[in-house]
Amino acid sequence: MRAFLYLIIPILLINPVAGEQNVGVYWNVSTPAVFGQNTKLTCHLEEISTNPEECQVRKWSGGPLNIEGLIYNGHSFDKKKYDENINHHSFQFSLVIKDLAEPDVNANYTCSCDFKSFSKKLVLDKDSFHYPPNGTYIKFSAKSGFLQVILHMTKVYPSPKCSLTVGNSFIPEKAENYSQNGIVYTVDYIAEYKIRKKDCEKLPIIICTFGKVAGPVRFEGNETNKCLIYTNASKAGNSSNVTTPYDQNMKSSTQISEIVLAVSAVFIGSVVLVVYYLVYKTKQYRRKKDMESGITENEIFL
Repeated sequence: MRAFLYLIIPILLINPVAGEQNVGVYWNVSTPAVFGQNTKLTCHLEEISTNPEECQVRKWSGGPLNIEGLIYNGHSFDKKKYDENINHHSFQFSLVIKDLAEPDVNANYTCSCDFKSFSKKLVLDKDSFHYPPNGTYIKFSAKSGFLQVILHMTKVYPSPKCSLTVGNSFIPEKAENYSQNGIVYTVDYIAEYKIRKKDCEKLPIIICTFGKVAGPVRFEGNETNKCLIYTNASKAGNSSNVTTPYDQNMKSSTQISEIVLAVSAVFIGSVVLVVYYLVYKTKQYRRKKDMESGITENEIFL
């Protein structure tokens, strides 16, 4: 019996029971964890006052495939996917998950230092994880005096909060629709705004925020040369809804047209005066010639 214990105890010490939690060791996520980028899980040994380099067995286990040794004393099971980072002269060592992907989440990870270990699931958290939009479609359109905005985002996390502004005007009316596919969201944002005169030449802007995990994202409209204001040209009793753009450039165009007309009028008037003068001088010349001809004939007759 004593011989059996001598054999089994070393095995238990070298391979702790899976899921066993030892006081003094724990790991957490280095935030933010961005999908498509490297993410670190950091194991803390402060409570046992042990430097990672002093651990005879230092390892990480688990992951999507539940590998026993993702990292074992600095050696990686898959160098393209996992790496180790040791904070020298401290009580921390980290597992680097390269190119964080969806399967890496909701899997168990265990960090161990000799007989001390800590295991838990890498749970998706809106305050720690960010999946930048994988595809974005946006459209701004002005019709019948209204500005309409359509924004479509695919594969995004967490679900964003979007708002529309035109100049200094904040438009609270909005309709957001979310659908979840796995751990990511597809988002449709639709807003409609009645354009006012004060909004002339103001760019429409959509701002989407992702809580604490990432900075805001801006989407600007492309109406840079014309005013977004539309005035209703229809009158009461007229069923047709005619709209004309209220463009500041129209004033300049009108002024230019007036100048062109004035110059044309002066030119035409000058031409008329010249023609009249030429006709007048021609008549005088013919009259003089006729008189000279008449005098000559009389002299010959005499």
